[in-house]
Amino acid sequence: METHLDSSNPGAPSSLSSRSLALERLFHVTVSLSDRMVVSQFLHDAEMEIKGYQTEIHKLKSAILSLEHRRDGLRQKVAKYRSLLSPIHRVPPEILRHIFTFCCTRNWLQLSPTSASPVLAISSTCSRWRENALSMPTLWSQICIRFEEWKEDYHALTSLTHLFLGRSKSSPLSLILYFEDQAINDATKPSLTALVQQSERWHSLRIWGIKQADLHSNLFQRLRGNLPILSALDIAGDPEEEQNQFHWDLLSDCPKLSSLSVQPACPITTTCVLPWHQIKTLQLYHSIAFFALPLLSLCCNAEHLELLSIGDFEGIPPHAVYRDHVTLPSIKKLSIMEVEENEHFYCIFQNSTLPRLSELELHGQDILAKPLAVRKEWDEVAIINFLSRSSCSITSLTFKWVPISDEQIIRLLRFMPHLKTLSLEEYPTETNPRNQIVTRFFLKSLLVDHEHTSSFFLPRLTNLKLVVHADSLDEHALSDAVMSRWIPHLAYASDIGVDCIKSIEVIFLDWKEDLIDTLTGSLRWMGDAGARVTIVGRSTEKGSDAREQIEERGAGILF
Repeated sequence: METHLDSSNPGAPSSLSSRSLALERLFHVTVSLSDRMVVSQFLHDAEMEIKGYQTEIHKLKSAILSLEHRRDGLRQKVAKYRSLLSPIHRVPPEILRHIFTFCCTRNWLQLSPTSASPVLAISSTCSRWRENALSMPTLWSQICIRFEEWKEDYHALTSLTHLFLGRSKSSPLSLILYFEDQAINDATKPSLTALVQQSERWHSLRIWGIKQADLHSNLFQRLRGNLPILSALDIAGDPEEEQNQFHWDLLSDCPKLSSLSVQPACPITTTCVLPWHQIKTLQLYHSIAFFALPLLSLCCNAEHLELLSIGDFEGIPPHAVYRDHVTLPSIKKLSIMEVEENEHFYCIFQNSTLPRLSELELHGQDILAKPLAVRKEWDEVAIINFLSRSSCSITSLTFKWVPISDEQIIRLLRFMPHLKTLSLEEYPTETNPRNQIVTRFFLKSLLVDHEHTSSFFLPRLTNLKLVVHADSLDEHALSDAVMSRWIPHLAYASDIGVDCIKSIEVIFLDWKEDLIDTLTGSLRWMGDAGARVTIVGRSTEKGSDAREQIEERGAGILF
């Protein structure tokens, strides 16, 4: 009796192998009818057994595939859960939110995924970051738009604008809108309309390159009387645009407005009605004194005045020279920035009196690529006369990239006996990397001679910051000067009339490890005694952009 394969159990014993031996002899004889029947039965049984094998193979393949899927899924989970051991997951959510806030100060709405705004990048990183980003409406309240970049897809801009407005909920909005001197068109209006409808939430606004005609359009009429929390305004139009005969008062009713930045010579400034008497911080930029200084008398309550490239130039027509004088009794801080010509310094000093001035900050222009020889000589007469006329008590002085010599800075500082904070920064140039201000002569003038206590230079100085070239710094003179001002005994300090120094910060424009180590060793004891001592080095890479050259290399000591 023949035994057939049980297809449900392919592993069971089969007679096919033994039957195949009997069929082998048929290759040597004539195949009879009975033999044909035997062969046919064998083929039928073999095909059934093959199907059984194939079924089992499919089952095994299915099992293997299932195991592979389970393996791959487990691998993904391992990789996912292993990330939980990374340092970022040890950061508490409140610290993470602080980091996000720091990163999202400006969200430029851009279409390209590679240049997405910081908050969009954060919210698409992982579920935890997304949850944190969506739970922080303030991250979405910083909205910046360059309308020139959205010429081809304003629909996407409108969608993004609504997205940010929705996710910012009721948070105060900080807006930066650049029109690039382009007129507002129908494609721009939907996103602008969405922003204007939320004007009650505007906290700060920078609007550059807008046309006067656009400000007179119906689009912005809703702003009048609907800016209850606007506190900072920076507005500029097209300086080449002809002045409009009509004045606009959309921003005249801003009860919280206290910070204002304008370009005086721009027509849009002269036609704008603003609550000048509310302004506490005033920034004027890119103008001659003839247009800029008259605005000062309008800001009778301003406390901080910042001038960027404001002043008269050589060859200016006589009729354009400002000859009046203004007294500003409320100004406490004066910042003069981006100075290229001496006239930028002098215009405010020659034409103003600031009796309450206590902080003075002067920044030269970035001329890293130019040799020091091109710098004009500093004329201290104007500022000395200004200090004498104002009878002000300067307590904080910052000079950055100012073309002044060591002797001149000493003469100037003698008019500041109440100075507490002094910051001096040399030019970070490679052409002639020598200190022009912080020389051995200057450092020796800071030395307090405890044997002769009749009078001292800068007796109230407590905070000193020096950004200098390492090669020409006299570290011994610096150490001696700093140590001579360490007077922690209050009674003795009162007797000699010199305050104890509290902090010293030295930043080297070039990396000199041996000098950092030397200065660190000589001043470490002050840090241990309670003073704040910071010594760091920087390095400059040739061929890189001047503003990106400076790179922190490390700290010698930081307490």
